[in-house]
Amino acid sequence: MKKFYLRLEAVNLDNFVYDTNNLSVIRGGGLMLLELPEHARQKLKEYQSNHDDQINKITTISKGASWGLFSIELKDEKQDCVPEEVAGFLKKNIQKDKPEPINEKEIEVFRPEGERKTEKWPPPDKQKILYAPKHATVMVEAYGSQEKEETFQEIREKLLAKLRWRQMQSPSIAFPTVVTGPVEVKKEDGTTESRYVCELDLVRPAAEQSEYKIKGQKRAVSSSSYARYKYGAWGKSDQWYEKITGLNNLPLFTHDFHEIANNIGQNQKELSLLEGKMAVIYLDGNNFGKLQQEKCKTPDKQRQFDKKLREQYQNGTLKHLLDIIRNDEDWINPKCQFLGSKNKDETTPKIRLETLLWGGDELIWVAPAWRGWWLLGKYFQLVEGKLDGEHWEFEGVPLTFGAGIVFCHNTAPIYRIKNIAWQLAEEAKSVSREKNLAAVQVLESYDLAGTDFERFRKERRPLGVPVQDLLIKGGNMLEIAELFTTIKKELPRRQLYRLIKALLRGEKNKTQYNTLIKGLSESAQNNLECLESCFPSEKAMWFHLLELWDYLIVPSSPQGGQTP
Repeated sequence: MKKFYLRLEAVNLDNFVYDTNNLSVIRGGGLMLLELPEHARQKLKEYQSNHDDQINKITTISKGASWGLFSIELKDEKQDCVPEEVAGFLKKNIQKDKPEPINEKEIEVFRPEGERKTEKWPPPDKQKILYAPKHATVMVEAYGSQEKEETFQEIREKLLAKLRWRQMQSPSIAFPTVVTGPVEVKKEDGTTESRYVCELDLVRPAAEQSEYKIKGQKRAVSSSSYARYKYGAWGKSDQWYEKITGLNNLPLFTHDFHEIANNIGQNQKELSLLEGKMAVIYLDGNNFGKLQQEKCKTPDKQRQFDKKLREQYQNGTLKHLLDIIRNDEDWINPKCQFLGSKNKDETTPKIRLETLLWGGDELIWVAPAWRGWWLLGKYFQLVEGKLDGEHWEFEGVPLTFGAGIVFCHNTAPIYRIKNIAWQLAEEAKSVSREKNLAAVQVLESYDLAGTDFERFRKERRPLGVPVQDLLIKGGNMLEIAELFTTIKKELPRRQLYRLIKALLRGEKNKTQYNTLIKGLSESAQNNLECLESCFPSEKAMWFHLLELWDYLIVPSSPQGGQTP
């Protein structure tokens, strides 16, 4: 054995990321897991420096949102015990706390009197935060093959199987700090209040009082949720966007769902109906695992796939999108609270975007409802090469995605909405794993979906319209919004209801339907014909237009937010 492989992975993510509705806690958990592969690489280098008689070379082969795969070359091929020694070292040290610096940046802050000033962000006392992965459940497995005929694919699958077996034998959560009594929280009026339950996740026992105010006052918090809160609230997220894209001087990003979905400008009457609403987008690659099995037969090929997908395509896409978003006023909330200020009335502009998952083949975005359709449509345009002529591919095989997008109120529980977006993406993937397809759902009240979302979708589907007809081709999304915007000017909503009613009644009302269509201008009728070609059926088209009346919005920013 001259070389062995090691894989580590954070598992049971819902108990570390989505166990709360507090966005800073969710963000902090996700960011900690994103740092995990690089943290593991550093620990492996530390082991190598202390055992230079054993290790010759350590190479990162692939990494995702919460996992990493490494190859480790030995100096002596007879060192059979080294793989388990390295795995044991990593298990023991990977979840130790580590302080991390946050790069300082200047932020424009507005005072209530109308004055402007610049402030340092994060504040000096918060420019170093604690990376605390000990609250996550992390598996580590090593495999050193003695069989020369074993391929890289076989070794990779055996490693994954070992990890899954270990996962099934382990607890699904990292056990919280032992607490013997309530936490006494000091209130603003000088009184104290006893708290037994963490006020961030409402599940774990409260272990301490927060040293910082959370939503206006100090809280009783658990160690896990509070560590994630601090990691997600004080600048790590803003630094991550700049690191991934290479863009400098980006505004801050919103810190809660309220900031994403509220405070629409007074001059935006079209958007006022969407006050307090957001879009949750889930994207998942089609057959990426199968593609890697077929094409990535060596570690070098696996690294090529990883670099192309994550660095060239995904990171490049985020850079392209943020370059547009930063100059579109409808993406900017101009009056967000500046967390570094003692005066709660001081505000600063922030970008209305949250990245909850960034895994290469899988991602989750939260955006304002009036930009959700554009964001997903623009992403698909980039995937299909409509902006630069290069369709995403690997070894000649096109890369495609299934997507789900949910429009809902910003008060809806994110864990539930995230799962619904995932179910929608699975619906798209079940119809085709070779096309870019999206499934859409408007939830004016998330309670209406009940516990059986599949049944809810089936009941809301128009009679005679199959599942595949309700899916939208990703490359058509921006065209649909643009065409509908021109038609909407001549088509009041009440007339849309009449059109659909006439269509659903059958052939005997076809004359009425045709009469209503002929009432539109020639330009609108031409656009309607183009719009019909974007949908599998006429009924599906009208159903979507009725559902998405308020959400099909074309950006009009002269800075670059316009649909190409």
